[in-house]
Amino acid sequence: MSAIKGEIIAINGPLVTVQLPGVHNGEQVRVGQLGLMGEVIRLAGKQATIQVYESTESLCPGEMASALGHPLSVELGPGLMGQIFDGVQRPLNTIVARSGDYIARGLTLDSLSREQKWNFSPNNRLPLQTQVSGGTLLGKVQETPSISHPILVPPDCEGELLELAHAGEYPLEQTIAKVKRVNGEVKPLCLFHRWPVRTPRPYLNRDHAVVPLLTGQRILDTFSPY
Repeated sequence: MSAIKGEIIAINGPLVTVQLPGVHNGEQVRVGQLGLMGEVIRLAGKQATIQVYESTESLCPGEMASALGHPLSVELGPGLMGQIFDGVQRPLNTIVARSGDYIARGLTLDSLSREQKWNFSPNNRLPLQTQVSGGTLLGKVQETPSISHPILVPPDCEGELLELAHAGEYPLEQTIAKVKRVNGEVKPLCLFHRWPVRTPRPYLNRDHAVVPLLTGQRILDTFSPY
């Protein structure tokens, strides 16, 4: 988590002005004692204007806000299918278990379960020391009976494949591959990654099918996202 913290100066509905030097435009922020979810939408010198995506009722000047060190992002990986999320990708079924029928302000939840294990099948046609880049198929996870979820190298990763996990069950955060970048950095990859919501998602091609495809498996085979 980023160490940048600053004091709230003014509150105007969902817009909060914070003395927050060093923060980046678009960065995700936790605001006030409740840790309300927000995003930096404007910078003016050392001050940042934050759009808060929860009610700012009872929030007061003088409380602190903390930058999280990454843009407002979503988690992409196994576990998305069959879920219902709120606007900041908090799973509603978990929210009900934690706070009942009403969403408690400042509630921090993982979008995808960290406890559930997924059966990972590696791409056996991908030898080690191969040069990989965004979209390279590392393997697959059978997410539902009809959907085989491809596990791909993230778009912002490129380099030499050093390790690839064997077939087996893995939680989301366990490393299933390692890639050595050009600068020598070794980047561990797991079954999911975060993606900034303001950044367009790259793709290789789109399938403009006239006739609907028969199964989710064929959809994933013909539509090639990164």
